[in-house]
Amino acid sequence: MKDIGYYMSLPYDIKVRELSEDDGGGVLLSVPLLGDAAVNAHGETYIEARSKLESVKRDFLEMWLDAGIDIPEPCDDIQQAVILRDGAKQYFGFPVVKVQTTVQALA
Repeated sequence: MKDIGYYMSLPYDIKVRELSEDDGGGVLLSVPLLGDAAVNAHGETYIEARSKLESVKRDFLEMWLDAGIDIPEPCDDIQQAVILRDGAKQYFGFPVVKVQTTVQALA
């Protein structure tokens, strides 16, 4: 069974946004795969925000584990899937297109 230690060790992508002075300054971090609006933290520095983010992430993961909610895991693939609450998958990312490195001349 996957526990909190397992989910905390996964390499979730973190979105970093520097805030303007009008927005309070500092840095806003979030984990898009877990929900930008839910799993986010603000700090005066990246280190402060990152520490807060880990705490917020742990709280949400524990709550979701206790409630039996499926928790999305990062994919190694360039084409990532987000599992929605109803179990459907929504794909995003870049399509992979293979291109031949040499082109033959038409005779």
